[in-house]
Amino acid sequence: MVGGQLVPDRTYFSGEKWMCMDDRFRVEPGRCVVLSFGIAEDFSFDDDLDKRFQCKVYSFDPTIKKPTHRRSPNVMFYDIGIASYDRLHTNPKVSWKCMCVCVCVCVCVFT
Repeated sequence: MVGGQLVPDRTYFSGEKWMCMDDRFRVEPGRCVVLSFGIAEDFSFDDDLDKRFQCKVYSFDPTIKKPTHRRSPNVMFYDIGIASYDRLHTNPKVSWKCMCVCVCVCVCVFT
């Protein structure tokens, strides 16, 4: 289990993620790249991957109203959502910049 926070007065975590750690999918510290979509203001998974495995983590979520920023040397947050094509998602209450997932991958590889 990676990330998450213990819920007060409970015996469970919130926000944790399960990762396959079988040998063929083994995470090699310092040699891993993670794209994390939909943070919902809980960076515990992203930060934990940085801390435990020194992974390069690229986090994406346009809904939390934080500007694009570098959280740490290995964790970069983008104020961008994913969609089937690049577009501006709008409704009467919000407007979000969305990019195709393949563009998100290119952003991570070439920045």
